[in-house]
Amino acid sequence: MDSEAILFTQANKITTGKVTLPSLAAHDVLIRTSYSFISTGTERWALEGLMSWRKGGLQFPLVPGYQKVGYVQQVGKEVTSVAPGQRVFMTRGKIASGASSKSGGHMQYSVESENEVYVLPETVPDEVAAGLVVIQVGWNTADRPSLTSGDVSVVIGDGIIGQLTSQGLRARGAVVYIAGRHKFRLDIAHKHSSDNVINVTRNNLLETIGEEYTDGVDIIVETVCKPADTLSYFQMLRHGGQLVFASYHAKDNLVDLAPAQDKEITCHTTGGFRRTRMLETIKALSRNDFNVEPLITHRIPWRDAPGAYERLIRDKTEESLGIVLDWTSD
Repeated sequence: MDSEAILFTQANKITTGKVTLPSLAAHDVLIRTSYSFISTGTERWALEGLMSWRKGGLQFPLVPGYQKVGYVQQVGKEVTSVAPGQRVFMTRGKIASGASSKSGGHMQYSVESENEVYVLPETVPDEVAAGLVVIQVGWNTADRPSLTSGDVSVVIGDGIIGQLTSQGLRARGAVVYIAGRHKFRLDIAHKHSSDNVINVTRNNLLETIGEEYTDGVDIIVETVCKPADTLSYFQMLRHGGQLVFASYHAKDNLVDLAPAQDKEITCHTTGGFRRTRMLETIKALSRNDFNVEPLITHRIPWRDAPGAYERLIRDKTEESLGIVLDWTSD
């Protein structure tokens, strides 16, 4: 069976085309996608060819992405967790030919093991459910530090991961600042994701935090991959504070840990997704811990995806935050 798909044919080249899906194995599920959600940071790395060295890497041509929502069309003979007609979330998709077999997010039809399929509550809208992996990143990042109600957190980065992390921290009782450089995103953050925002193009972050919290803040979350700024994060934290690294580092991140040791700072790292965390994220969505819909700034028909990737992700000629691809029409 063939499926329409978004394809990265080489570095910084995007098109649509067909890939061939494998036959359904005993534990596989076939879905027809309704919406898929672009993970802008990871997919930018993939588009630029910067993920080729990590864990065996991705090779061109590839189908980017790893998150979508749709309806079950067919199941393998040993599948027991879902049935045809159910609305589900699926991560990647298996590919027999036409693209890297390690890819498979943005496809009209997808085959994957039932371990990568999740039944969704009716209360979670399709467009929100399509972003379950990145929401899980926000949940996981916000869950890492220990905190008590009223602890002060500063999230570095106003992108989708920064905003979801901020929402997760607020749901746990933290007071949250988002620091970023995009007025468009910071305006959204101030309305929906954080208690305060700091535009670092106008304000020195270290000085601003230092003036308000002379003993330092409790938690810093780094989502933007700027190793040179790590020392300033140590300086902003109180003695015994916590630093969470949530960004993807395509190259070595060499950091002097002496300042962290002097202040007895705990460092956490996050990455990827696990089934247990995905299930916890679904529960968090059901509790309304996350307000995802206001973070979706673009809804793109899948046939228009190449142009959207070019202007929103590759060239950044237009501001964006959450980006959803619509597969509901042929």
